[in-house]
Amino acid sequence: MRFALAIAALALSSACQTIVHPRDLPMPELARAKSASDIGTYRLHRVGILPPVGDNLPPAEAQDLQELLFGEFSATAPFEVVLLRAEDLAEIDLSDPYRRGVYKAETIVGISRRYKLDGMLVGTVLSRQDYPPLRLDMHIDLVAAETGMAIWTAAVGLRGDRPEVRQGLEAYYGNGLANTDDSWATALLSPTQFSRFAANQLARTL
Repeated sequence: MRFALAIAALALSSACQTIVHPRDLPMPELARAKSASDIGTYRLHRVGILPPVGDNLPPAEAQDLQELLFGEFSATAPFEVVLLRAEDLAEIDLSDPYRRGVYKAETIVGISRRYKLDGMLVGTVLSRQDYPPLRLDMHIDLVAAETGMAIWTAAVGLRGDRPEVRQGLEAYYGNGLANTDDSWATALLSPTQFSRFAANQLARTL
C-alpha cells in the first residue's frame, strides 16, 4: 500500500512540474527603433544586408555577425533579405555611416543597381566585450536606395549581467525542458549565441 501511494505521489509530482517551451516565456523588448514618417511610401521588395562595421571588427567576425543578422531578419522582415559579402563590396566606402546618419547617394545607388535592391541594412557595432559579462552595443539602419537616407533605425545595448538580458536569453533559447534547466545560460559565455540574441532583438522591432 505504501509503495502504491509513493508511486502515485511521484506521478502527481511529475504531472505538476512546470514545463517551459521555447518562446513561451515573456520576451523583453530590449531594442528600440524609430521609422521615418514616410516609410510607407517606399517600395521595399529586396533589401541587401552588409557586413557590420565598427569597433575594430575583424573581417571574419563581421561576416559571422552579418550571417546572424541575415538569419534573424530573413525570418521576420516583410521583404526579401539579400546577403552581400565583403568581397562583393570591396570598392565601396560607407564613410562612417553611424555618425553621419546619411549615406553617400552614389554609393547606395551603385550597390542597389548592381544587385537590384530597394534598400540596404547597414549595421554598426559601437562596443562589445567577448568575455563575461558579455556586452554588445549595436545599431542598424535601413537605407532607402532612392535617397540614401535611413528610413528606419534600431539600436540595442546588451549586458550579460543584467536581469532583463538573462530573462530574454532564457526566453529565446528555452529548450522545452523543465524550468530548472539552465542550458540557455551558455549564451552568457558564448559571444556567438549572445550576438544572435541581439540580432533577434533588432529584427523584432522592424
